[in-house]
Amino acid sequence: ELTVAGDGTNAIEVTEGAVTFDFDGRVVFVPAGAATKVTAKGPSTPLFTDCSAELRRAVGLFDRATMAGESGMREKGVYAVVQAVREPRDTLVLWHLLRDPDPLLREQAAAALLDLAGPPPDDPIVLDPPTWDPAVWLAWLRLGAWRPAK
Repeated sequence: ELTVAGDGTNAIEVTEGAVTFDFDGRVVFVPAGAATKVTAKGPSTPLFTDCSAELRRAVGLFDRATMAGESGMREKGVYAVVQAVREPRDTLVLWHLLRDPDPLLREQAAAALLDLAGPPPDDPIVLDPPTWDPAVWLAWLRLGAWRPAK
């Protein structure tokens, strides 16, 4: 479902399947049950529509800081995200952070992802050094953590 606001912002809620955006080298994956907003600066980090208000605020902080290029606020945003993730479906945000250009932010997201979802079966990602390949995690999370609530 696409909603276009007067300011040019597009709100996209995926009701079936998935949508992938590749914007300026950034890949954004929006599975069924999740939504994102798209502006001229690109898509926001997607969230499942039933996520907590706390997670929604934390992701908003992170996205605003990213769009403004404020590295210190990005760090605060990731810290807030890591504190707010509680449900397996919250790992959608963490998966997107695995692609972040800042290795320290990726590391925080990866640790929270591993705590919340556990490692994919039969995959050596927990070895030293971990690979944290988002492609490996995608199938695992789609089959488990991101399944629609019944």
